[in-house]
Amino acid sequence: MYFRDMILKKTYALTFIAQLVLFLSLQSCQEKKQPLPIKKNNLAEINRLIKLGDANFDKQKYQSAFYYFNKAKSACDVKKDTAQIIHCISNLATIQQNQGDYSGSETTAIEAIPYIENNKNPNYKWNIYTILGTNNLYRYDYHNALYYNTLALNLNTDISRKSGIKNNIALVYMEMGMYQKAIQILTLQISDKHLLSIKLASLYWRKLQLE
Repeated sequence: MYFRDMILKKTYALTFIAQLVLFLSLQSCQEKKQPLPIKKNNLAEINRLIKLGDANFDKQKYQSAFYYFNKAKSACDVKKDTAQIIHCISNLATIQQNQGDYSGSETTAIEAIPYIENNKNPNYKWNIYTILGTNNLYRYDYHNALYYNTLALNLNTDISRKSGIKNNIALVYMEMGMYQKAIQILTLQISDKHLLSIKLASLYWRKLQLE
């Protein structure tokens, strides 16, 4: 009788263990089959933050603008919201540049490179290349200043953007002491000698601000 009871107890124990293992296995399978949560589309919220950033930027409230652009960038999907990411990075880098943080601005602007390479809008590339060109000019890295400004010049953009980049390139040459090269670039744009003199005076004034 004693041995029968022992056998029954062992049988019950083995049955319990088997049922427990089966239960845990089924629960594990159910957990694996549960679909991953779908990320909600926050494009409306991203655009709201960007609009606040733009409004504060226009009012020269750069600290607030920086906050909203940075928050919008963090909320973006790196695969779907590339245009919004580039817009935010451009403005963040511009704010840093305006405050004299040229190294920080360059680091921020370079973040946009992977996104602009796959974007068909040339104006986005123009913005980033112009920022990088200006940062390098203010850091006296004339080689890279010419490099990025030339990249911007070769893009398929409108006349005003091309004119602005040519002015930047002329200023770089002036900083390098290559005045004839600068005059040559500006002469191709301006046929009126009076306007040319005004433009040269304007560039010279910018040159003085760099020193």
